[in-house]
Amino acid sequence: MREPRRLAGVLVAVWLSSSCAPAPPPAPPDARAQDEAAIKAADAAVGAAANARDAGKVASFYTDDVTLMPPNAPIVTGRENVKAFLAAMLTPADFSLSAVPTKVEVARSGDIGYLMGTYHVMFTAADGKMVMDDGKYATVWKKQADGSWKLAVDMFNSNMPLPETGKK
Repeated sequence: MREPRRLAGVLVAVWLSSSCAPAPPPAPPDARAQDEAAIKAADAAVGAAANARDAGKVASFYTDDVTLMPPNAPIVTGRENVKAFLAAMLTPADFSLSAVPTKVEVARSGDIGYLMGTYHVMFTAADGKMVMDDGKYATVWKKQADGSWKLAVDMFNSNMPLPETGKK
């Protein structure tokens, strides 16, 4: 008779302790739509700063440890190095950039997202020739402690074919 009572006592104790356990915290609200809109707005601001030929302003949208992967050039790392690269790229007085985002997505965690799009750029090169390029870009954005979004990875490449090498 003691065993069933003891078992019943143990079961009641287990049930009481589990019913007293704190409830799991509620899931944070899903803010992906707002974050995606914020990334699109930041992307547009980057384009506006580029068209203003303001390398410092463009660089302010990058993380300190950013990685830039431009076409036909080595990888550029760090905000200050990217700023120097951009200063050279934005030198022509007639530099013009048009960028159109085609997809943006933020992780459910809300701390990282990406944006993809297409671009068209025009400028007069140092040799006086007009340069026009169409291409695509992909960027990785990280949410900062203040809630802003900054570029952590920026890659773009041309749709234009490579010049013929003459080899067959």
